[in-house]
Amino acid sequence: NKQFEGCRECWRMQDMGLRSMRYDSYEYGTTEQQVAEPLKPTRIEINASNVCNLKCRICYPNASSKWIKEHGELYGSNEKIYYNLSLPNLEQVKQWGDSLEEVCFFGGEPLLSQENMALLDYFISTRNAGRMSILFNTNGTVFNDAVTERLRHFKRVRMSFSVDDIGARFEYQRKGAKWEEVAKNIDSAYRLSRSPEGQNIDFKICCTVSIFNIYYFPEFFDWFGTNYPGLRIFWNLLFDPWELSVQLLPEQVKEKLKDRLRHELRPSFEMSEEETRTVDELIGFLNHSVNREFSGFFSYVATHDKYRKESFASTFPEMNEQLLSYRPDNPEPERIAASHFLSDSKKYAAYNRFEKTRHATKEDYSSSDNLTALIDGFEELVKEFGTTKNNTDKIQWMRNHIEPNEAGSQNLVIHVNKIGLIKFYDAIAPMKLNEFVKTMVSRFSLGVMSINL
Repeated sequence: NKQFEGCRECWRMQDMGLRSMRYDSYEYGTTEQQVAEPLKPTRIEINASNVCNLKCRICYPNASSKWIKEHGELYGSNEKIYYNLSLPNLEQVKQWGDSLEEVCFFGGEPLLSQENMALLDYFISTRNAGRMSILFNTNGTVFNDAVTERLRHFKRVRMSFSVDDIGARFEYQRKGAKWEEVAKNIDSAYRLSRSPEGQNIDFKICCTVSIFNIYYFPEFFDWFGTNYPGLRIFWNLLFDPWELSVQLLPEQVKEKLKDRLRHELRPSFEMSEEETRTVDELIGFLNHSVNREFSGFFSYVATHDKYRKESFASTFPEMNEQLLSYRPDNPEPERIAASHFLSDSKKYAAYNRFEKTRHATKEDYSSSDNLTALIDGFEELVKEFGTTKNNTDKIQWMRNHIEPNEAGSQNLVIHVNKIGLIKFYDAIAPMKLNEFVKTMVSRFSLGVMSINL
C-alpha cells in the first residue's frame, strides 16, 4: 500500500471519493501466467515523443514540443524534443507483438508519430491487429484516411478527442487548433464509429475541466447533445498547472458553478457508464480546495496572455465577470523575457551580427568581432527597451574594461554564444552596476585589471 509519488493523482482522487484511473488497470483480464512472464506483457503504454502541433494552455513542454520556446523564455526551462521509440525500443515492442492484447498511445500528439504508425503497420502485417485493442488520445487535428484505414484492422479501437470547449474558447485553450477543422474531424469520427465499417471503434470526447471552461459546460454539452446524440464525454479533472484547477476557485464562485451545473447542464449527460463521470462527481471535485492563492490564476493567465497577445477577459467574458471582484488591481505577470518584445529583430544590425556570428562559430571564441558585436548588440537592446544611466554605465564599463583576448572575455562570449544575446540582456539589465561588475568578475573570471570602476 505504499503511495509512490508517480501515483499521487490517483491517490488524491480516491481520497476525494472518486474513481481513479488505477482501477481501470484491474479490468484487463491479466492472468497469473502472464504475471509470471513479465517479459511478455499483454498491455503497454507508449509515449513516443513530446512532438505536438498544439500549445494547449493546460500543457507543459515535456508533453508538447510547441511549448518549449514559450516556457523557456518565460521560466528559464531547458526542455528539449525527445524521442522514446528508438530503433532498439521499436524492435522490442515488435517482439512482444504475439503477447500484446492492448497498446495505448499517448504523446505529444500520437497521430503525428511516424514510429507509432510504423508499429500499427507492423501489427497489421503480422495479423496481430485482429486480436489486439488500441487506445489513443488525440487533439483532433490529425484524423485522415491514412489513420482510419489502419484503425479498421484492429479488434477494438478506443479513441478519444481532447476537446474542452467550442469556437473561439476552444482555440484559446488549444492554441494552434482551428475549431472548424476539429469540428469536421469530430463529425468524421462520430460517423465512422456508427457505421458498419467502424463497429470496432469506441469514440468519445475527453474534456479537461479547468477554470477556463467549467462555466460554459451547459453550452458545451448542449452542442454535442444536439449534433452528436449519444457521444460520450469523459471529464479529465485537472490538477496541474494548479493555477488553472477549478479547486482553486473562491468558495462563492464554486457555489454559483455548482448551482449552474445542477440546473442547466443537459440531463442526458449524467451517464452511468464507468468511463463517464457524472455531475455529482464533478461537484465532489469542486468541494475540495487547493492550498494556494487565487491570485496565482490571474498572474499565470496574464503572463501567457501577454506572451501570446490574447485576452482571457474578451474570450471568456461571462467567466471573467464572475471573477472580477477577486482580481488584484494590477495582477503582476510572471517575468517575461525581453525577447517577447523584440518584434522585428531584422532592424537591429549589431544584434543580428552577433547572432549570425554565434551560430556560425563552433570552437573559436577569441575573435574580437564576437565581443564587439556582443556589446554593440546589448547597447541596441538597451535603447529599444528603455535607456537608463544604470545600463549605459554597464555598456561603458564593458567597452573600457574588457579586453578581447583575455580568458575572461572569451568565457563571457562562450556563455552568451550558448544562451543568446536576448537572455543575456534579460539577466543583467535589472542589476545595479556594482552587482553587474561582481557578477562579471566571479562568473567569467575577468582579470583584476578589468574591474576598476
